[in-house]
Amino acid sequence: MKSIQRRFNNFQYKNQNVGDYVNLARTVKDQKFSKNSISRWFEKLVNKDDYERKDKRWLIKHLVKVSNPLRTTIFDTRLPLGSTKMAITYSDSL
Repeated sequence: MKSIQRRFNNFQYKNQNVGDYVNLARTVKDQKFSKNSISRWFEKLVNKDDYERKDKRWLIKHLVKVSNPLRTTIFDTRLPLGSTKMAITYSDSL
């Protein structure tokens, strides 16, 4: 059994009242799965009647972002493609 399917089944067993998509999102979170893997398992694990085709594309994009989040630190200045820098200020209320 593949790791996505095994993890998904564990989440399904523990959270039976939660939908397939939510459990799949929990399954791939921070696991760095490829878009192809996520797409393949989305088709196999999520009920086909739950979402329309155009919605599936957006949902898969979201799962890829959940699986591969942009890691930043206070010293890291990387930004997602197409975004612009913005000023971030910090204020301490003490």
